Amino acid sequence: MLRRIRVGLGCIATLAAFGAASTSGCKNDDQGVAIRRDRVASSIAEVVCRAYKSCDCETGLTDPGDCSKAVTPAIADAISQGELLGLRYYSQCLGKLEDYISAIECEKSSELEDDDRVTGLQDAVARCKLLAGDGEAGDVCVTAGTVGLASVGDTCGPSLRCNDVCIELPRRAGDLCANIIECPTGLACIDPNGDGVATCEKPGAKGDECNPHDTNGCDSDLTCNPDKGECASLPGIGDACPLNVCDSKSRCDGTTCQPYPKAGDDCTGLCGPELLCDPDTGKCTELPGAGEECSVVGCARGFVCDTTDNTCVATPPVACGLPEALGFCIYRNDGICDDKSGTGLCADGSDPEDCGDTKLCMSVSDGICDEPAPKGTGLCPEGTDPIDCAAAGSEGGGSSGGSSGGSSSTGA
Repeated sequence: MLRRIRVGLGCIATLAAFGAASTSGCKNDDQGVAIRRDRVASSIAEVVCRAYKSCDCETGLTDPGDCSKAVTPAIADAISQGELLGLRYYSQCLGKLEDYISAIECEKSSELEDDDRVTGLQDAVARCKLLAGDGEAGDVCVTAGTVGLASVGDTCGPSLRCNDVCIELPRRAGDLCANIIECPTGLACIDPNGDGVATCEKPGAKGDECNPHDTNGCDSDLTCNPDKGECASLPGIGDACPLNVCDSKSRCDGTTCQPYPKAGDDCTGLCGPELLCDPDTGKCTELPGAGEECSVVGCARGFVCDTTDNTCVATPPVACGLPEALGFCIYRNDGICDDKSGTGLCADGSDPEDCGDTKLCMSVSDGICDEPAPKGTGLCPEGTDPIDCAAAGSEGGGSSGGSSGGSSSTGA
């Protein structure tokens, strides 16, 4: 069973920043409503766990029915921090979240990468803030609690984001922007006419005006020609590459752009997409697939590396990673097992680092042996606190050995 899930399309950040979940009795109010923590937390959990339970996930929780129990505490904790800041709850984002989850259904991330509709829905979710205050642009602000990798909100108004001070969130082409605030999907924060003012714009097509200082000012396989100030094609196969840069279909050999080596071709560290250079054979070979070892090189498209045994397994549906994205057990990685074999505070399978065969010892090198009796306290599994337990054994052995040595010396 996978201990960690790599969720494609940035879903971890999206759903952690979800800004989204209402309940059937909450009025949709542009001014926000008072936070009802339990109801909000359960609503978010319901939306996410409905998808998780419908996709036959073989990762994470022992019982998919425990999904709500697994994620609700982390959500409630983050929301409570928003309460302390006096924030209000904005319920209008629930539809955006549900639309996004309905669109991904049980698809895998590799199947959604080029789906513009899904990308747009994801962007809409990420831009809808769950908790907000009254801060205006330029006001000093504070970020509320976090779920997963992002905040549930801040003291800025609903259309603003906190970056030490409240900043207006760009929403369309032409809006002011900065590198600290991302533009909507499909736009880049650039200054194509070189007037010193960066705005959200569509990257230039071939022949469009551009600024050579904008690293993302032109479309894929284009670059900004500094002499003409317009987007031009990157060198391709057979073209000279004086800057050692070629388009995505070729590589520079120091002089000209050459096609990437294919499977079975000789390689010098560089191969085509989905291939790697085998140091033993000197040939390009395909990335590992189902059941193959992957600890160093990763896996082929459609597979991920299972960290429990370092072999490639099929990529799980995106929905299978959503609960962990929000936060499984809030007591994870603290050295105390909290699933049903421990304290029972967390859903079974949500505290893998602290429980079962994968349990880690968080009290390493503290001078106390925490492996099972008779050696130690029993807080950690056998073999997980080797330094402290070896020292304890050495002290015991040294004491006994010293006594014997002393008797022997006296006898001599």
